[in-house]
Formats: sequence, structure tokens, C-alpha cells
Amino acid sequence: MIKIVLSSDQRGLPYNATLIGSVLRRTTANVHVRFYTRGYRRESFTSGRLKVDFIETDEAVTGRYPGHVNLAVFDRLRVIRDFDDWDRCLILDHDMAVLCDLAPYFAEDFEGNLLMGRLFGPGNTLGLQMKSRGGLPEDWQHCEDHPYFYMGPMMNLAAMREAGTWEKLLAAHEAIGQDEQLSLTAATDGRVKGVDKKYNLVPQWDGLESVAARAAKSGSEVYVENGITWRNGVPEGIIHWTGFGKPWHYKTRVWRADLWEAEKTSWEHLRMGLWDKPVSVEVGATNGHAMRALARRGWKVKAVGPKFDLAADRYHVPYGDLELVEAPEEAAPALLGTLGDGVDMFRFGPDSQPSGWLAGDTIRPKHCVLSGPMEAGEVAKLRDFGYRAEFRIARREWPQGGPHPKVLEYALAPEALAVGEEEELYLSRDLEAALPLERWGRPATLVETEAPELAEDLVAFLESDWISRLAAPSFIFCAGSPAVTVRLAGRFPGARIAAVSDSARIATRYNGHPQIEPVHAPVSPGVPWYDPTKLDLEPIDLVVAGDGARLRDGCQSLGPWLKPGAIVLLDRISFTEEKDPLEHWRSGGWSEIARGESFVAFQQQPSGPRVVPGWDVSAPTRAMADLAERFYLIATPEQAASTVSSTAMLWPGVPCETILQETPADAEIRWQEMKGMEAHGSPGNLRTGYVPTAVGEKRAGIRALEAFLASGADTALICLSRCQWREDADAILERASLELPEDWDLLYLTASPRARHQPWSPHLVRLRGARQCTAILWTRRAAERLLPELAAADCEWDVFMERSHAAVNAYCVIPMPASLDR
Repeated sequence: MIKIVLSSDQRGLPYNATLIGSVLRRTTANVHVRFYTRGYRRESFTSGRLKVDFIETDEAVTGRYPGHVNLAVFDRLRVIRDFDDWDRCLILDHDMAVLCDLAPYFAEDFEGNLLMGRLFGPGNTLGLQMKSRGGLPEDWQHCEDHPYFYMGPMMNLAAMREAGTWEKLLAAHEAIGQDEQLSLTAATDGRVKGVDKKYNLVPQWDGLESVAARAAKSGSEVYVENGITWRNGVPEGIIHWTGFGKPWHYKTRVWRADLWEAEKTSWEHLRMGLWDKPVSVEVGATNGHAMRALARRGWKVKAVGPKFDLAADRYHVPYGDLELVEAPEEAAPALLGTLGDGVDMFRFGPDSQPSGWLAGDTIRPKHCVLSGPMEAGEVAKLRDFGYRAEFRIARREWPQGGPHPKVLEYALAPEALAVGEEEELYLSRDLEAALPLERWGRPATLVETEAPELAEDLVAFLESDWISRLAAPSFIFCAGSPAVTVRLAGRFPGARIAAVSDSARIATRYNGHPQIEPVHAPVSPGVPWYDPTKLDLEPIDLVVAGDGARLRDGCQSLGPWLKPGAIVLLDRISFTEEKDPLEHWRSGGWSEIARGESFVAFQQQPSGPRVVPGWDVSAPTRAMADLAERFYLIATPEQAASTVSSTAMLWPGVPCETILQETPADAEIRWQEMKGMEAHGSPGNLRTGYVPTAVGEKRAGIRALEAFLASGADTALICLSRCQWREDADAILERASLELPEDWDLLYLTASPRARHQPWSPHLVRLRGARQCTAILWTRRAAERLLPELAAADCEWDVFMERSHAAVNAYCVIPMPASLDR
């Protein structure tokens, strides 16, 4: 049995749960914890292999303590006096995580000593430690050569009782007047056995950061240095984040705080016996983002097959519980079967074929996750394996890696539907817990007789002269409000009606209404608005927007497609909460024509649309060279070649010039260049070279703009070497180019908003303040205006650009065809 003693005041209580959880996960032995509490009370409990006894104490303590600890640290030593049923125990601190099995430590022989622990080393004695504290009292100078050890030690309780250690400890603590570690050193008569340092690894003292770098450079899954074994880049041992900085502190600079996060456990979990990490098997992963996020949140993750190599991921952060299980393509499905038992979910990437992996005698977990895009036929095949309950989410609705499948509410799907590009489909074999054909109170099949009753004032508007004047509308666009959609279908049987939703269940919602075209379009995060690549638009007579405030605001992007005199009906609106969206419509040239208790209707007043609609994919589009006559790549020499080739494919025939980005030395940076940087003054950013990198990037941007103006060209693309492109970037750019107004100044191909984007057209938003200079199309007019101001700016390049958007016509393409590879 593993016997542990802890103590804390109430403030430190939560962190000890994480410590205990990390112990339990790495041993099969029973664990008994005796926990001294000071100033509060907790109920003892037993759960599976874990037993926790809380012992309340308020006894006075003599001596003094360092400022970063409190009286409670002494309480754990009371185990020497209080419990004669234990022969040994291990003292641990709450700022530890145990990443090894403690059972071998408990099998170590004391060899007649009172303590075992990691020693500070030759010459580091109690006398040395007391030298700067005024020296030892005369009666205790005989302890001067006692070896100094790291807290916490393994204690030989049986031998301590025989040696009278408790009484000596009290006397030493009162006489020496220092913290309990020094007093315990004096009270144990120098009878201390040194053990492997893995049982108390201190990152800053043991240089773990540099060792981790060497372990990564070795390319080996198992790396050994100075007797410490590293697996998947994580040392096997007890990590001790001693000092003032703790891994749970906000923006802490301690080494690998994320390892502590990955072990994070609550007392509620321990009481319920929920300390084992859930397991995810990743198949066909395209990158490590989701896997790293799951590992950081306490999952065990296994990446199976040859499609993705963790070691090759430039942003791979090693976790002991994140590993690559290599297997050739033909052998991987058989291997998957051996992993299935005890797995909480399988996650399948968009390039994988789940039905092939789950075929045969594979042990199938209760849940599996499909990342889109994935065809409906592949989803249908999984029905034969029992996965008939589903829950769909937009990929960005949850943190990377998504939720635990147990927290979702599944519905029995009437038919198998495809998985959208920005969707993840959670499938479950737990059919008894799934809902019937309704989900969130909405019928899966909506026919006119089943439609909910409409409010009288809304019915009156739908029968009013305003709607009658539409005569024979050719195209009606409906986002939400299914009852209104069905009613309009009955009134205008000759009109084409597109019913759009981010839920794939839209495919069955309008069965019995062939005139209504259900469109499954996941929400694009840029506006937010439905992914415009899924919309087949034509000039619009009537828009119905009832899918929530965020999406209603995005309806303004349909402006270029609205016929003169078109009507927009905002349904299910809350006038107390949505005042700003209404003002946006009014300020955009729309007049309010009707209002009810939960709706408002506008009519377009301008003489015509901003952009002439009606383009089709087969028609000639604006040439890329018309958008960018020159291309400037900002890159380090080693980055330049690979990025030029990938970007040049989108801009064939456009002259390209590389602008080298050089990182200046600290002494070369002028105060005027950096004094306004948001992160200037942050010790963390200064240590990581943030300021020199930001200055170097801004200088390169200035040189690129100077080269652009000197070239005589009217437009130019300035792009960072870390720019990554979507596979369909060329198609997105072609569509957006047709909607770009003649007076544009800047066109961002990716942007990080700091103020909400203003919808402009299906593929463009107007920027009100955004960052990222990853890929920007510039006009000469914008460059001539902004270059002098940028050269004089004292802030980061992208911060300067954000502040400039109010003075220029800056747009961003939606969906964004580029991204920043961090």
C-alpha cells in the first residue's frame, strides 16, 4: 500500500486533489492518504483503491516560517506521533505531480535510517543552510554535518518512534526557530538515506528545460540522461514546482505548467472514483492541435497509423499520455481492435474511412467522432455497427478536441447525413439514452399541418400589402423560422425557397415541401454567418432571418443580392437585447416598414445593390493579377523557398520578391520603435525575444511597402512566410473578387478581429479593427497613406494596422482562405 501524508490550510486544499490523482493514475496499489487540515473540516471517504482520512488540527506551532508557507506545513509531521499503525509514509507537497509508480519507492530498504529522500549533495548540510540564518544554537551544533534533503521525504515511522524523533523535532523547532525542514534535519540524527533524484525533480535546479530539448532532438521515444528516463518528452518521476511560481498561477513561467493541467483533478472526482483518464484513439489526424488540447485537458491520446507523425509536428508539445502508435496502413485496423477495450472514443479525421477501420472483429467503443468533410455514405455504413444516435457540433463551438462525448444529448437520426467541412459528428451506440426523432423540441419532419402557430401580428404582416407587392417573387432566402418558411411556400408556390441552417437535420425538416430547398451550411466564424461556399444565391426578393441575433446581423452580407425594394423580416427578435443590430440595419440604408411583438421588417431603399449579382462559376472571373500585380514574401532565408512555391500556385505569373526578416540585437532597437508595444515591459515576452521579433517583422513590412511603391504597381500582396492556404483558396478568392468594391484599400486574406466585423457581401466583411498581417492585398493609395505613419509607429505592425482601419476601406475575405501557421 502507498501511504501518503499531506497538510494544508483551506486555500491549498484543491491542489492536493490533483497530486493524489496523479499518484493513482500510475500505480495499481491501494493508496491511503492522511490529510491534516487547519482551520476547516472535511469528511473522510473511501472510493475504490483510495482512502482519505481528514484530521482536523488547531494545535499551536512554535518557530518561524518563510513568507511563502504557513503554519499548516508543520502539521503533516504530526503523523510521527499520531499513528502507530503505520510503519512508513511519504510526505508530499501540493505543488507536485507524480509521473511515476510510487510502489518501487515504498519497497526501498531504509537500511537502518530514519528518512529516505533526495539529498542536496556533498557539502550541503544543516550547518551550511543555517550559516546565513545566524548559525545553529549551541545545543544543536552537533547536528551541523547532518545531510540536507529535499522535502518531502519517505519517513521510517517505526524507527522514529523508537528514536524519540517527535520529541526531538519539537525541541529543535523551538530552539532553531526556522522552518520544519531544518528542524526535521536536526531531529533525525543524520540518519538519512539518499535515493534517486527522480523522486524529487525540481525543474529550475535540474535544468529540465534543456534536458527536454536534448530528448526531443534525439528523436527517440525513450531517452535517458543522468539516470532519469524520459518517455515521449516527459520525465518519469515526481515533478516539484518549488518556489513562488506555481503551475496554476495565471501566465506562470514555470516549466511545463501544462503537465500539471493535464493531471488536474477535483475532490469530487476523487470521491466518485473518477481519476482514470479517458482515452481517445485518433485515426487519420491531419495535425496535432486537437490531440494536444485533449492531452492538456487530461486525456490519454493515441495517434494510430502512418497518416500523422507527432514527432514531425513542429508545434508538438510532448505529453507522456500522448503517443504515436505506428502501424502500416494495412495492419492499422487490426491494431485498432486491440486498442478498443477501455477506449472512450475513436476520432476519425476527414481523410480516413471509419467503416474500414471498424470492420471485422474490432472492439468498438460506445462513441466515435467524425471530422468533416465526410460523405453521407460513410456515415450510413456506421449504422450497421450500431452507431445510430448522433450529435452535431460546429468545430469552433467547443475548445480544440471537442467535449467529452458523455456530456452530449444524442438524438436518433432518421437518416444518415454528410458531415460538413466545419462540423464534427459525434456518434453513440447508446440507443436507450438517445432522444427520439425530436431534438431541442423541434420536429425532425415539419409539414404545414405540424407547424407551430404564428403570432397574430406576424400573420397579419405576412398577409399585408407589403408582402402582396412582391407579386411573384423568384427567390426567397430563409434562415430559421421554419413555420414562416412553410407559410411562404404555401403563398408563393412558384418561388424558389432556400431554407438554410447550420444543422444537418435541415435535410429532413421540410419533407413534403419539394419547393423548399434545405441547405446545410455550417457557420463560418468570421462574420459569423453561414459558410458562403454552401449557398447557391440569385437575386433575392425576401429574406427571413430567425436564427438568432448573431446570424441575423450576418444577413446584412446578402445586400449585394437583394433586388431593389426587397424585404428583410427579422423574426424571433428581442427588442430589449438587440438594439444595436437594429441600428446597424437602419444605418445601412434600410427603412422599417412593420413591427410586431417579436419581429421587425425592413425594406431596402437604395436605388440598387452595391454589387451586381448573378455571377456563375463558369463565367470569366477577375484575374489574380488584377488583384495583385506584385507579390512580396516576408521570410527568413530558410523559410522562403517552401512558402514561395505554395503561394505562387495561387498567383501564377505575378512577380515575386523575398523580403528578408532579420531579428535585430537588443542594442540596435530604437526606443521609438518599441515604446508603444502592448507587450513591452512584460518580463516573459522580453525573455522570449518578443520585442526584437516584433521589431524585425515591422521593419520587413516597411521594406516590402517601399519596394511595392518603387515598383510602380497599383496593387501588391504582402505575405508572411508562415501563411498557410486552404485547398479551395483560389475559388474563394475568385468569388470574393467579384464582390470587392472599386474603392477598396486593403483586402485581408485572414484576420483576427478585435472589433466585430461588419457584414458586406457573402464573401467579404468590412473590418472595424482586426489584427494579423499574415496576407494582405494593398492598393497603392493605401500604401502611400499608411507607410509614413507605419515608419513612425512605436507599436507592433498588426496593432498599427488595427488602429488604421477606421480611416481606410479595409475588407476581409470570408471564409478566410489563409491562416497563420503558429
